[in-house]
Amino acid sequence: MKSRYFTDLSRISLKSYLKMLKETELMPGRKILHERIDERFSALGELGIKNLEELLEKLKTSRSLKSTAELTGIPSGYLVMLKREMRQMLPKPVPLAEFPFTDDNMIKALKKKGINTTLQLFEQSDTAEKREALARELKLDKFKLKELMKLADLSRIWGFGPVFCWMFFEIKCDTVSKVAEADPVVLFESLEELNRIKNYTRVKFTLKDIVSSVRIAGELPNNIEI
Repeated sequence: MKSRYFTDLSRISLKSYLKMLKETELMPGRKILHERIDERFSALGELGIKNLEELLEKLKTSRSLKSTAELTGIPSGYLVMLKREMRQMLPKPVPLAEFPFTDDNMIKALKKKGINTTLQLFEQSDTAEKREALARELKLDKFKLKELMKLADLSRIWGFGPVFCWMFFEIKCDTVSKVAEADPVVLFESLEELNRIKNYTRVKFTLKDIVSSVRIAGELPNNIEI
């Protein structure tokens, strides 16, 4: 999917995704992906697959997935799980109303304009000129609209729900480009301290999660104007 909102999967090589996957703290149901991972990714590479876009195409339909399993000797169940994990690189747009501490009147005004999700907001306000025009049209505070745009930007990073986006916003690491350039250790410590004080989430995020987030942010198009 070619869009400035989503990760360009053609830019992520099979080798770099292998490394990313090995360093990711997978959910219990997906830990199977770490089993014989080097051997299985090597078999995928022998098919001529160079990047995630090509791999996803090979797993696109039940027929193509079955064919890939037969050609590589990789179990179909493993490939199904791998496909699900990869598709998380293309997160679903988040409803704007789900972000904490947002202005209800602004959300309602945007909804009347047909802007309900992070993707829709991103497409209509990814430059200062667009945001100012939208703020004038809907009589919105342009600074609050900019804040919401930053949350929409952060939501493009895999694993970032509305609350996690807000936590990053609060520690001033409030855009994809800032996350991509951040020191994961400093980020992790800042987030832990913030959560200790304000108890935003009970989810136990780890340093590995933050390292993965920084890497994913680096793969996202981040040439928006904030």
